[in-house]
Amino acid sequence: MAKASLFFTGRDTYGRTVDAALREDGVWFSRYQTYNGYGVGMTKWMKDKNLSSLVCEDGRLDWGFRKLDVGNPKGLRLPN
Repeated sequence: MAKASLFFTGRDTYGRTVDAALREDGVWFSRYQTYNGYGVGMTKWMKDKNLSSLVCEDGRLDWGFRKLDVGNPKGLRLPN
């Protein structure tokens, strides 16, 4: 597991919780909240190539019609 250098969190247009993170080597990951067969939980971290172009001037991440706020990446681990 690798450390995250940036972390964004918020809700998408459907009201689901969405997280996006940047690994220290520059690879972006995202995950979202969904029904998993037993209840509602977060998906696994998935690589996402297109997030680097969505960081706005105000430091937030543009996610569809919403913007994700900056969170604290301390202790967050992403897949290798």
